[in-house]
Amino acid sequence: MKKEHFNLFTEVNYKEALKKLIENYTGERRGLQTRLAKAIGCQQAYISRVLSDNADLNQDQAFAVSQFFDLDQLERKYFFLLVNFNRAGTEELRNYYKFQIEEIILQKMTLSSRINKGVAINDSIRSIYYSDWIYLTVHILTSIPHFQTIHSISTKLDYPQENLLKVLEFLIESGLVKKEKNLYKHVTGNLHLESHSPYIKNHHANWRLKSIENVSRRNPKSLHYSSVISCSEKDFQKIQDHLVASIKKIREIVKDSDEEKIYCYAMDAFAI
Repeated sequence: MKKEHFNLFTEVNYKEALKKLIENYTGERRGLQTRLAKAIGCQQAYISRVLSDNADLNQDQAFAVSQFFDLDQLERKYFFLLVNFNRAGTEELRNYYKFQIEEIILQKMTLSSRINKGVAINDSIRSIYYSDWIYLTVHILTSIPHFQTIHSISTKLDYPQENLLKVLEFLIESGLVKKEKNLYKHVTGNLHLESHSPYIKNHHANWRLKSIENVSRRNPKSLHYSSVISCSEKDFQKIQDHLVASIKKIREIVKDSDEEKIYCYAMDAFAI
């Protein structure tokens, strides 16, 4: 690879993106701009003019840049769109390219494309599993040894045993929990729900409502934070990248952690 890994999609100006590609280049740095100029068929002085915002790359040169820095297919498409957006002569054409740029940024922001996927379950199971907070909660609780009986789960959640039994029967039929004598044991974790799933709204709503309930209890051990900010699009992308990195780190911690208690964490970052 000729470039150090960095997120090209945080850049909304192709000249800034080009600067970052040069800064993060991991090959021989001596004579880098000379070799780049040769690769794209121009003088080194022209590269300097582009970087100082006094000239523009054409599409052939943009393609050569993408080859020189070994961009993948989506990075190459994104870089082309940034070049075309910058060179567009009308507002209508700029809006056309802006829409495509935003589509790619949205694609990269989608968690299902940035975080390893878990186990998929069929649609009929998902429609019930994500319809109410109780199914997911009971499923996760059964991974904790002292919450594997109807009595212990019912007491923990203050949930009627008769209704709880129906929940457990569903989880058993779905292959998510197994029954061994009087114990209900967790079978599968890390279920995956696609971001475009019709059930994603229910899933988020279930846990945002539980969060509101928890706020009203004023538990000093709970953490709740909400904020409305104003910042640049570029910096907001950086904020989202930090949040996604945190989610990945949390998943790594949870993967190797002992099952002792059940917790909920939720995260949002969106434009208003």
